[in-house]
Amino acid sequence: MYFIARRYLSRQSLARDERWYALLGARTKGKLCAVDDFEKLGVTPVIATDDGSEGHKGYVTDLMEHFVAVTRGFRWSLRLYGCGPEPMLEKMVAFAKREKVPCQISMERRMGCGMGACRACVCKVVDEGRPEGRVVASCREGPVFGADELTDGPWW
Repeated sequence: MYFIARRYLSRQSLARDERWYALLGARTKGKLCAVDDFEKLGVTPVIATDDGSEGHKGYVTDLMEHFVAVTRGFRWSLRLYGCGPEPMLEKMVAFAKREKVPCQISMERRMGCGMGACRACVCKVVDEGRPEGRVVASCREGPVFGADELTDGPWW
């Protein structure tokens, strides 16, 4: 996520009154990473920890839902990007679909061979001809997918 922010901000100007936020989650304060790095970019970190040792007490997906509700008036530029554990990504994708918010996630599947041969990294994507979706190797077809490309979870 840091790379996306750095790349985008290097091409854009914050003079347009854009505001960037990084919703960061971890089990505890000690497991948080890149908070200072985001701040140096001009991105405001908003933190959730499972145990409440820093920021919001609870999951980052709960914080995401609250954050989107509070900032709904700024929705014209709202985009969600996510990486992390699959249950979190599933909740994020379901939320993005329900709220019609553009969203991309980076699948963190086990990628044994990196060429699609071992099929360890498969996930289900939308296929109009098959209601259950179609199985693809995320190492070859991803690992980044738009929420609209993925079937409703689970993706395996």
